[in-house]
Order: sequence, then structure tokens, then C-alpha cells
Amino acid sequence: MAAAACARAWGLPRQLGGHATLGAGNDGEGTARIVSPDYVVAGEPTSFTIEVVTGPSGISTGGGITIGVHHAAWWQPRLQAGTPDAPGYVEAIGPDGSPIALEYHEWMPHDMLTDPGQGLWSDGIYHMAFTARITDAPLAPGATVTFRFGHGPGGGALHQIADPNHQFRVMTDVDGNGVYRGILESPMFDIVAGPADHLMGFCPAQVRVGEPFVLQIQAEDAHFNVVRDPEGRASFSGRVDVHDEDGALLAEGVAVENGIGRAQIALDAPGPRRLRLSGEGLTGRANPCKAFEELPEHRIYWGDIHGHTGISDGLGDSCAEYYAYGRDVARLDDDPAAPDLQTALRLS
Repeated sequence: MAAAACARAWGLPRQLGGHATLGAGNDGEGTARIVSPDYVVAGEPTSFTIEVVTGPSGISTGGGITIGVHHAAWWQPRLQAGTPDAPGYVEAIGPDGSPIALEYHEWMPHDMLTDPGQGLWSDGIYHMAFTARITDAPLAPGATVTFRFGHGPGGGALHQIADPNHQFRVMTDVDGNGVYRGILESPMFDIVAGPADHLMGFCPAQVRVGEPFVLQIQAEDAHFNVVRDPEGRASFSGRVDVHDEDGALLAEGVAVENGIGRAQIALDAPGPRRLRLSGEGLTGRANPCKAFEELPEHRIYWGDIHGHTGISDGLGDSCAEYYAYGRDVARLDDDPAAPDLQTALRLS
């Protein structure tokens, strides 16, 4: 799952919250933070809390606060505000401790957004939105509204896909005109891989008999995320053996560090193969490959020809990240970025 954006190559700056500067009285005032947790483990039901503090203008009656969930997010069951006893229930609590009714938009209408675009980290890409409207009395500057996700009897929702910097876009309507704008810096946490569940191998689809090739070995969690993290919150290191289907040992004690290892393998006879992996209590296998005495004229290559990025409705921060994932993790031969610039038109 290559998740990155090519904004730098297109000469387009990233702006947290969809804009660079704000003046007093503008929609988009306020600050927000995730109170807990510091990070989330992929595949584990999670409850979390976001606190939003109003800016210097407060929020007028008729205005409100919206928290948007990214188009590419995959919370299961879906976060919802309609059934308190069901999983993933979202609620808002006002400064005086009383509940604030929430409206849910699967696709937040364009006329509610200052920044309705569907890419470049715009507000519109966070279209699955929960809105707390202020109806009885205005909120004073510095007032706190608390959004609680999954704290009801049904518990939290889970996100199967690891995602660093998983953001919840906070938008405010300060003056009560019904139009919302993202605050300067919205809160985020990392979603990291879960415990190692199995091994996975990647190798060329066609190889020559007796000629060494690279077999990449990965430790993955139950949801196929590579178990690695630069901060060590999710990690697997150990030794892995490689066998063929008949049990012959091809490589012993291959080092896997922070979820990934590589071995030089050679096959001694032609024919189809599916290499077996085992080590540290885990097992797995590689993709199918076939050994030839002489490689055929027409070759098989692995690729992802439709990868979404932050230019449209995907995630990520740089072209380098996108292509490094395809090359070094997914081991793809072909990995073009395919921005869906038409996404903005779909909502108009």
C-alpha cells in the first residue's frame, strides 16, 4: 500500500489545515489536541478523545466545530453518532459538561467548506465529518469542547491499516454563517503495525537456474502491515530459514531487522516454485516464481499501476516516500503515481 504524495514535484506547498495564516475573527480559529492515546495499534479496537479550544473570537451562535475523517481512512465499524450503544460512537461535550448534538455527513457539502478541494491536504478530503453546532449561547474565547470517540458501551472502532500521522481535520465556523475552515494545525496520531503474525516473501516471477536472486522476507501483522516502526513501537527482528516445497534448505538464519530481511537464493532445477519461510515461531511463503534454463523473451513484472497520493484522495508527504515504499517494501518493478484530480469534480 504505497501511500505518499508528489506535491513537491508539482511545485505545490503543504499547508497544515488547508491554509497558511489566519486573522482574528476568521473561520479556522482554534487549537486542538488528542488527549489520548499517543498512538494506535492497527487492528485493535480503540477509543480516543480530541479536545478543541476556541480561538480569540470564540464561536457565535449558529457556528460550530467539525471534525473530519480522511477519505482514505478505514475505521471499522464506521465511526457514527447515531447509536450510543454501538461501536465507534462519537459524542461532543460542551464547556459546561452538557452534550452537544452532532450532525454526521458522509460527504460534507461543498457549501459548508471554505476549502472544498479533494486533494493537496484540503479540508474537503476529510469529508466524513461530525459537526457540533452551537445553538443556545456563543462559546467564549478559550472554551473547550471535547469529542469522545468510542467511549460508549459498544467500545471503540479499529483501523486495520498502519498509517503514520493519521490526522483528524478540525474545522471551525466562528461567525455562524455555516461555512467551516480547517484550523492551522489539526491533531494526529500514528497507527502502527500490530504483533507479527506471519512471514511473507517477495522474489522475481522468473529466474534463471543457478543464478542468485534476491528474496525479500517481511514480518507482517494479521492485517498485512510490515511490523516496523522507527520509534520501536512495532518491531520484529530474528532469524528465518528458507526451504523449497520439498523441504530442502535454501538459506539458513536469514537476518530480519525491523521487519525486513533479504537473502540471496539460487534454484538448481527448472520449474515452478513457492518458497517456504519459517523462524521465530512464524511461518509463511513467497510469491510464485518459475525457474528457467534460459529466461523467456516475454517477462512477468510486478506493479501497481493505480496508486493514489496526497495530490488527490490518498495520503503521504513526498514522492521519495511513495517510490521508496514501492521499491524497498512492496518490491515492485513498476509503481506509477496516479492522482485522481477529478475527485473534486465528483462532489460539485
